[in-house]
Amino acid sequence: MLDIIYYYYYLFYLRILKDTEPHLLTTLVLSFSISTVIDFLIDVISVYVFCFLSVNKWHDIVVNLLVLGILYLWFHKTGRAKKVVKEKPKLFNNHFLSIVITISFFIISISFYFWLIDVLKLEVESCR
Repeated sequence: MLDIIYYYYYLFYLRILKDTEPHLLTTLVLSFSISTVIDFLIDVISVYVFCFLSVNKWHDIVVNLLVLGILYLWFHKTGRAKKVVKEKPKLFNNHFLSIVITISFFIISISFYFWLIDVLKLEVESCR
């Protein structure tokens, strides 16, 4: 699934934005998307299990850098990025479904970044 999302992010930066370094931007945006999901999971667990929410930008930065490092090693050091672009992976061999899944993942993961803290703050207040 990660290969499919990588490929369609890559196509976006290659064809629509016509960037000169689509692999770099793909890795950066994918790492940000994944790190927002990881931050979401960490924050939800801390609120519902410990009734505690720590809004800390360094936590987000560290998670993002860790995910970026892992994706860099996974896609670029192993040559997987070029292999993914060459293979053109699709979900169930369906181009439209792959695009819908990729856009949905992007919208959901980025939406966590904007509304999550407000919702979790309300949960912490109701916890007390």
